[in-house]
Amino acid sequence: TGCATYSGTCQCLSCQSGYQFVNQQCVACQNLNCFICQSDVRSCQVCAPYYGLISSACIQCTQNVCLNCDGDSNKCVTCLTGYYNSAGTCYRCQASCQSCTSSTLCTSCNAGNYLTSSGTCKSLPTNCAVVGSSGSCTKCNYGYMINSGICVPCSTSLFNVLIYWFS
Repeated sequence: TGCATYSGTCQCLSCQSGYQFVNQQCVACQNLNCFICQSDVRSCQVCAPYYGLISSACIQCTQNVCLNCDGDSNKCVTCLTGYYNSAGTCYRCQASCQSCTSSTLCTSCNAGNYLTSSGTCKSLPTNCAVVGSSGSCTKCNYGYMINSGICVPCSTSLFNVLIYWFS
């Protein structure tokens, strides 16, 4: 119970989260919501998400979007993706940002957007899959091709090529 990996002779080699390897056995951490306990299973080293380590105990963070509040349950250390931390408080990123470091600086974008060199997210051009550093489309969605920097349906281009070819 609590073992994560076994040797070829069925001896436990490592424990699952919430257990500590003590005397060749996995012993459950005695601290509730403890992710990794110390060799003394009463003391926690790393708490489960949404909890903070305060005096060897795991205390629930007061902000529901806070993943870690080690040291003070009212001050967040790590926020959920889609939020940024400012002085221990989690704030939501802009709607187009998937992750950010401030209210104005995105580090990744939601689907349908691309990250600019200035750290903002802009909508992808119609039928565009990848945008280059200049902001123009470099790869179109399936069934489209680039024509003068714009994604156009392949069938239209193929039709024009066939007319040119047979004329």
